[in-house]
Amino acid sequence: MKKVVAVLFALTFIMCACGNSSDGSPASNEPVQTDVSEQQEGAEEVTVESGDETVAEEETAVTSDTGVWKKAKVVDDFGDEVEDADHVVYAPCQGTFSNTATEDSDLLACAYIRSLPNEYMISFRLYEYNDHKASFISSEAENIELKTKIDGEVKDDYKILAVEPNSDLFIEGKSECYDLVKALRDGRDVKCVINIGNSKYNFTIPSEGFIEILGYIDIYGEEYTEYQKDKQEAADNSIDDSDELVLGKYEQDNNSENGKEDIEWIVLDEKDGKKLIISKYALTTQPFNSETTDVTWEECTLREWLNNDFLNEAFSDTEKTRIEKTTVVNDDVKLSSSWTSTGGNDTEDQIFLLSYDEFMEYFNEEMICTATPFALEGDPDGNNVGEDGNCTLWLRSMGIDQESALIINKYHKLMSSAVGSDNVFVRPALWITQ
Repeated sequence: MKKVVAVLFALTFIMCACGNSSDGSPASNEPVQTDVSEQQEGAEEVTVESGDETVAEEETAVTSDTGVWKKAKVVDDFGDEVEDADHVVYAPCQGTFSNTATEDSDLLACAYIRSLPNEYMISFRLYEYNDHKASFISSEAENIELKTKIDGEVKDDYKILAVEPNSDLFIEGKSECYDLVKALRDGRDVKCVINIGNSKYNFTIPSEGFIEILGYIDIYGEEYTEYQKDKQEAADNSIDDSDELVLGKYEQDNNSENGKEDIEWIVLDEKDGKKLIISKYALTTQPFNSETTDVTWEECTLREWLNNDFLNEAFSDTEKTRIEKTTVVNDDVKLSSSWTSTGGNDTEDQIFLLSYDEFMEYFNEEMICTATPFALEGDPDGNNVGEDGNCTLWLRSMGIDQESALIINKYHKLMSSAVGSDNVFVRPALWITQ
């Protein structure tokens, strides 16, 4: 991380229009969910220059259009766009600052998020009175404090890297940066207090508009996998992406002439000589039930398809002997007092989907999954595929009423969808003997 920051100091970003108004408006995209309306990326690009030497910054006063996430276009010393440069997004945030000479004066704080191999970098640029970049001496640079508050939870153990007299302020730490990105993605604003010497800077990083620009910085790609392996290596019931296996065959590359492809699985759990596995990719799209009507997991057509059509098509007779028939618990899920659905009877299944409780246990609110080319054919309009490639997935738990089931949508949100929706993706799970 320190090496990366050193490189960034050498290649200083120059924001020519930190808060220009955006004329672009997010494009509406009609999703499969009946109770949510999502928007997709439509943000304006601005220019960031980089060079081998630090160059003087154009400090433009900005007092409007704050709280809007934007793209930053990277150019070289000649003004040409650097096509393979790391992607950067930023949000100008209005706040206040105080010191021995003033109190609660206007502050413009620009928050930047940059995508790097296997991690994110977050930095801040502070403009006192909206147009004068904050400066500090060497001793102050070594003791910069950052505190954040997210949903009432305060964190104050960040390490900040900066170089006098007025460099940007960089957060050191892969997990610290990821956690802030995750909060913004989940729709949670991040309140910030930065202390530099006798100066105190207060501002809030907005979550609004962040979800629309996620794809630009390739969020939840390889960086998510690496972060998860680092952060959850010692955790119980964690996903270890290195613990994968191959079992069965199913059409995946959408080229039937070359035959079926091996199915890759991720191990979620191990108990009593058995492994709980889930497909690495979404393998197909199916409705939860062939028609939108009152139903439970026991009665739905997706359960029948998994334990008959899919089971027989994907596995040989020998492989089937390794697949355990498992008691699948179907508890009621009441995420709100207005929810009226019931889970129905427990079932005996060889193939199933994760329940809400299993999803929360094994994925810790994240279910990152892309679909195979074959599966993507089932969602021709791409309504259930995010710009990061993540796809909307069924859970087996019922939703807001008996005609709906839970899904994890393409924005990683837990939602409820009509059971007859036929373009939601399927990620089978099963227990096997070792």
